[in-house]
Amino acid sequence: MTKIPIRNEVANLVFGPFTRQRTKEFVGEYYGPVLLTAVVLATSGLMHLLWYYSPLQLSEDIWVKKLEFHLHRYPYCTRCMQNYATLLVHQYLSLPIRESFMVVQGVLTMILGPLFYRYLRLLRLSKMWSHVGLFLLMTAYPILGAHFAPTYTWDDIWMYVFGVLCFTALARREPIKAGIYFTLGCFARDQMLLFMPILGLSLWWLRGQCSAKRLLASLVLPAALYLPYRVLVSQAEDPKRWKLLLFNFGDIGRSTDTIVSMIVAFGLLWLLCTVGLMILRRRPMLFPERMIFWGTVITVPLMTAATLLFTLARETRMFFPPFVFVIPLSIVALRKVWESVSSRCSPFTLMLIPTAVAVCIVVGVACGEELFPEWDFRRNALLRRQIAGVHVGAAWVILQGWIIFTLQKHISGISRRPKDSLRSGSAIDPRTGGTNGR
Repeated sequence: MTKIPIRNEVANLVFGPFTRQRTKEFVGEYYGPVLLTAVVLATSGLMHLLWYYSPLQLSEDIWVKKLEFHLHRYPYCTRCMQNYATLLVHQYLSLPIRESFMVVQGVLTMILGPLFYRYLRLLRLSKMWSHVGLFLLMTAYPILGAHFAPTYTWDDIWMYVFGVLCFTALARREPIKAGIYFTLGCFARDQMLLFMPILGLSLWWLRGQCSAKRLLASLVLPAALYLPYRVLVSQAEDPKRWKLLLFNFGDIGRSTDTIVSMIVAFGLLWLLCTVGLMILRRRPMLFPERMIFWGTVITVPLMTAATLLFTLARETRMFFPPFVFVIPLSIVALRKVWESVSSRCSPFTLMLIPTAVAVCIVVGVACGEELFPEWDFRRNALLRRQIAGVHVGAAWVILQGWIIFTLQKHISGISRRPKDSLRSGSAIDPRTGGTNGR
């Protein structure tokens, strides 16, 4: 009998057939999300460095001052993760502050992409639709144009990562992990606190599936760890903060900055998530669906109001944290629209749809000049106008498709009603409200 070398036995023990199979499945599952995230990140880098004005083109001296500002100026100094991660990379890799900052941001974005894809898969979306959701995230202006003026992303991607981890843990019914990630998200950026209502509501829904101690502990963690820290470091707020609503709509130029910022924050997703809410409202919802439904209903208005009242609304990133609910809801709507259109259209008509989409987007971009002629913050106004035009054109396509689908469904229901009324053996489908003949 041939002896098997000891190192081969150890290798078989650690990397046996089951482990190798799991590794193969893992690579097959996440190869696409990692590649998609990397491609969009590279595209964003080219936009920043070659095509539009970007703070990444500023000198090292200015970047040092920017970091010092965030280290010492309240409330930025209370958000320590990005500041000290930048200093750590600067010290150990001997990179300039600008490059150190972007290394941290790039790594975080590469982590965010696959994490969000996994979150969508846990919400029972197929691989294809999870890739679509990831594409919607990565091409959203607050990610694709994260560091353009006046978006000025700094700590936000840390909060995005912990937000996705928090609601992934909730989807997996792991309340302690959710509480830990929520607390870390608060340390990353205090805007995370606006997720507290949906966190508490989600924990209430889990009361029959998780022990009361675990649910209570997940709520106590943020209060016990973050609130004392916040009290210790708190300082008087700048009085100008309470007057920012008047600033955001102070004149035509500032109103344009604010309105375009709201449009490009989610763009097409504003319409799609509204349609998604209408779809989910009409049928019984499982826990993950209830979480994204009420997460949108509660968090989007809360985040929007806080942004308009207490921040510079032209900094588009401030509207964006609820993407963790808005994008899954948008996929629900987009999938429904696609299924309806593809089942009713001939192959020739389906081939014409990309042309129609392209035409509407071109028209939307062309109308941008007329819709948004005057700006207060002029830097990168062209880019923001173009992206707003793209979303207006794309939203018009979806709106037309939804109107046509609704009208066809209504007309079809009217035409079938006399025939259906003669059926004595019809049963009501509780999910669709339609009839299932027997």
